[in-house]
Amino acid sequence: MGIGSYVRLKGRTSVFRRKVPDALRPQLAVTEIYATLGVVDRDSAERCARRLAVVVDAFFAKASRNMNLTGADLSRVVTATIQSWREGDERHDAIFALAHGRALGSPRENALLFAEMAETTLSAHGTGTSVYDKEYVAGRFLAAGLQPPPDNLDLHRAGRSLTLALSAYYLGAAVELADRHNLGRGLLGLPTERWRSHHQALRRQLGLADPGAPVGHAGIAVMPTAPFNGFVANVAPPLAMPPEPTQPAPEKVEEGISGPLFSEVIAESLERRIASRELAETALQDSQSTIRIWIETVGDRPLSAYRGADMSAFQAVLIMLPALYWRSKEERKKPITQIIAEAESRNKRYARVQNTTVNRHLCVIGPFFDWAVKHDRMPRSIEPFWNGFLLPTGAAVTGLQVNEERPGWPDDQIAKLFQHPVYTGRQSDYFYNLTGSVIVRDGLYWTPILAGLHGMRREEFSQLRVQHVREIEGIWVFDLHERDLVLKTPWSRRYVPLHRDMLALGFLDEMVSGRNTNEMLFAELTRSQANNVFGDAIGKRVARIMHSAGMQVIRRDGSESDGVYHPFRHRLRTMLVNLNVNEAIIDSITGHSPKRKGGQQARYTDAVHIPVLKQFLDQVTLPYDIAALTEAWKKYGTKAKRRA
Repeated sequence: MGIGSYVRLKGRTSVFRRKVPDALRPQLAVTEIYATLGVVDRDSAERCARRLAVVVDAFFAKASRNMNLTGADLSRVVTATIQSWREGDERHDAIFALAHGRALGSPRENALLFAEMAETTLSAHGTGTSVYDKEYVAGRFLAAGLQPPPDNLDLHRAGRSLTLALSAYYLGAAVELADRHNLGRGLLGLPTERWRSHHQALRRQLGLADPGAPVGHAGIAVMPTAPFNGFVANVAPPLAMPPEPTQPAPEKVEEGISGPLFSEVIAESLERRIASRELAETALQDSQSTIRIWIETVGDRPLSAYRGADMSAFQAVLIMLPALYWRSKEERKKPITQIIAEAESRNKRYARVQNTTVNRHLCVIGPFFDWAVKHDRMPRSIEPFWNGFLLPTGAAVTGLQVNEERPGWPDDQIAKLFQHPVYTGRQSDYFYNLTGSVIVRDGLYWTPILAGLHGMRREEFSQLRVQHVREIEGIWVFDLHERDLVLKTPWSRRYVPLHRDMLALGFLDEMVSGRNTNEMLFAELTRSQANNVFGDAIGKRVARIMHSAGMQVIRRDGSESDGVYHPFRHRLRTMLVNLNVNEAIIDSITGHSPKRKGGQQARYTDAVHIPVLKQFLDQVTLPYDIAALTEAWKKYGTKAKRRA
């Protein structure tokens, strides 16, 4: 549904769409701009669209003269413009409300507005920033009869406390309005109880004794008076924001400690370690959630200011993380303490992350401090307070051996998959879990087969382009040697011959022949902005298929194993072992490093020849009927839609 030249409604969400000129598509590597504006009123959406249209057209004109500009530059321009528009709208609404002293709309609209403003300020706090500049914070100290601290870092901390207090004020106003007008009742009621829980958590974080009292009644006067720096507040703040009661209190930092901040040094560390190939190319992106949790938990401070209590507080937060967190755009706006509080409010016994996930985060911070000492970013005499925090994993915790933690799919479970509507006939392109008379050979159709017959990792096949499927020595292979592929380890770079069943099912005709070589092999897959990978979306959709088919892998201890594609990989390796295939050949197929890294196998063995890999890979089987799959495709098949 359209509401303007470049604005469309998708459900209740407004989106901006704009075609990229044909001449710029090769340079920018995109055909269309698609940006979410959120759930906003029609006038606001059109105002933003007009601003975006002007900015985007100006960028197109500039890109036609500057060949160095890319699609990433365009994304940054669009994102910055939307952010600027949102801040302007919030400032306008807040000024209007305070100047007129009356409602902008209905009580429901007002409550939603306050909740949205609370979320905006919480988002700023969660990224380690403050919505107030240093001059304003210093002015609040003077107004309270206190001398402002001379250190900019202390002013920044006070500004973040002000930001959190402002969030509490806005959320408290939303709860008060919703309660007064009974807006939390019925199917369409507002999430008043969730707001109330968040509000109480914020008050506890601010050190307010009575969660039930108004925000200004416990030692922190929070009362809107005049606009400043895009937001509205006048707060007599606590000078330091105490941690959550469940976390150990960090030790007091000695005065006089200065130097570059954690966020600056860790960025330098990761870049240098990636350049020296100590870390994978994806390490910078993979570390972002860890860095954010660290800063939200113990603050962005000079390295020498941290102590063992900070590491303990960080570990305490990691242990409390829900099993799923920051998985959506809306969730990523929330600070990690809010994510934990929400999970606890829904269920006190909520599923938490495994010890391996906790250790993954800890293994970003610990080695970083080692690097900082080695490169004189921290005193060499400092005690390594960051050591000794790793949690036990593996058999010590679960009682399961390594090969039992993520077992392979058994044949009876895989057989259920190939009776699913995706392979026998689904209702439509969109409704793939319902029975019908449509079969689409897209990523949903091919990737389980591809994983089962080749043992490739999800991200290996998810980022493939058509050009990565090619013929060598008369054998079609997936070429994972191409440098544009981001793979897990150096051993992941290999040739994987196409299994005979893939050829029999017509994979080359459907997915390779006649296509532009630069197209994504599975056209519907795009890079996730959340974690910079291609396989997230397809993994979730295949997981829904498996859930619909009643598929599950049960470990020896009776628990259910997770994973979608990895059990196929486990199964393939087990099958090759049972066929007495040489371990070096199995490693060459799966992209594992040779087990005897220091021995002759690793040092003196060249790559296994493609015909040999093909010979053994073709012995892998899946429990399906190729004739039945082919017949269903002939009866119901439709070409998968390709990107322009």
